[in-house]
Amino acid sequence: MQAQLLKLDEARLREGKRKRGDSKKYVFDHGIKGVRRVMNKHGTVMSLQQVDHPCSTGLHWEISPLEHFRPNLKAEMQGWMSSLPPDKYDVTLTDTHIAIRAKILTDVSALITWSPQHPSPFAVHRH
Repeated sequence: MQAQLLKLDEARLREGKRKRGDSKKYVFDHGIKGVRRVMNKHGTVMSLQQVDHPCSTGLHWEISPLEHFRPNLKAEMQGWMSSLPPDKYDVTLTDTHIAIRAKILTDVSALITWSPQHPSPFAVHRH
């Protein structure tokens, strides 16, 4: 009796292995693409809606308090920034700070290259 049960168990194991092998062979032969179909895992898949990745997109200078009372300060700032292409950067100019942000991330490297070549004569560089 024990020997017959052992033979049945072995037969079931062989059959299970054969079925698993056949399904993998079918996937290989017929070229089914996608992890869900190969792994036979079908269900709800959440698609990625948004990714947040912090990175610098511009430069910010605080205007030195000694420079606040300088005549024509804003005109000088605009002249200093005139070498930047206006279509690629957003410039925020207030009484306390200057902020230059790239509209497209790939333009940040050009801004970083421009900055040391055109140092601000009236601001303390922050980051």
